[in-house]
Amino acid sequence: MNIVLPLFNLFNSLGLLFGIGGSTIYSINKLKDPKRVESLFGQLLLFCFCLGALLALLFNIFPTQVLTLLGANAQTMNVALPYTRVIVLGAPFFMCNYVCVNFIRNDGNPQLTMCATLSATAVVVILDWLLIFVFDLHMLGAAIATLFSPLTSLGVLTLHTRFKKRQLKLKWALPTWTNVNHH
Repeated sequence: MNIVLPLFNLFNSLGLLFGIGGSTIYSINKLKDPKRVESLFGQLLLFCFCLGALLALLFNIFPTQVLTLLGANAQTMNVALPYTRVIVLGAPFFMCNYVCVNFIRNDGNPQLTMCATLSATAVVVILDWLLIFVFDLHMLGAAIATLFSPLTSLGVLTLHTRFKKRQLKLKWALPTWTNVNHH
């Protein structure tokens, strides 16, 4: 698991990069230049989903090479390979989760983002126990459980649509280089 941790950190770091940067630009411009940022949230979600899907595809095409680069050897490769193949499937969701968490927090709903994070953690702890020990899936079970972290969080974050003070709207648009580059 420690061998694959840099990949997990890469997905989280990219999500945080675009989430924090994008939500900051959104917060600065939502009052003085709302037209500039009306589709920023949707653009970043689409960009992060596509980037995450591309990374998941690449890491599933070249998993042995990536794991070797990260320090896996003949003894660890057999355990790291299936774990990696599953974990990287979550890349788009890990990245999109951090975009949503930061935008929703900056939209005045930090309580919901805290609930989403705590819910995701609780679900992973329960699923880890269930899949690893009850169903005896070992590292594969841990990887599957980890995929439910961003999915649970994203599910809880959909409740932001009911938030009365919400200003954030999801307007889908293709990412523009100008918006992506500023983040």
